[in-house]
Amino acid sequence: MSDDIEKMFTAEELATQSKLNAYSFMVVSYAYVKKNGLSLEDFTKFIGDTFAPGWNGLKDKPAKDVARMLALNFVSIGGSLQTFSGDETKAEFTVGDLPNKEWMFFDLDLSQAEFDILFNVSFPIMKWLGLTYSWAREGDNIKITISR
Repeated sequence: MSDDIEKMFTAEELATQSKLNAYSFMVVSYAYVKKNGLSLEDFTKFIGDTFAPGWNGLKDKPAKDVARMLALNFVSIGGSLQTFSGDETKAEFTVGDLPNKEWMFFDLDLSQAEFDILFNVSFPIMKWLGLTYSWAREGDNIKITISR
């Protein structure tokens, strides 16, 4: 492969497009589930149950390390990290811009409450890790708390 081809896209372009693609795939999947009369709650639990074993490397890590990875996942789909604090046993962070209104190029007929079901994906993952997990909408942001 020539150097010109390898340099066609900057790291920033790739990161931005990757975020947009991940976000788009997620919201279109939710819209598909809803449109076909399936349960968003069941779909979200299935996702969490499926991915939980992939978090094994964090099983004995401090709560702040687990929260950092969870925050990264939400930021990687277009969210913005607003606050973060944590220690060995408890961590909290706030994420905004989900759903990312700037990226809503199409009408998917998903309410805020239906979109927010996404945050339930972490319940099975945190249970797998032996952590408690909670989230709450605070205006335009979601506050997430995990603890041992």
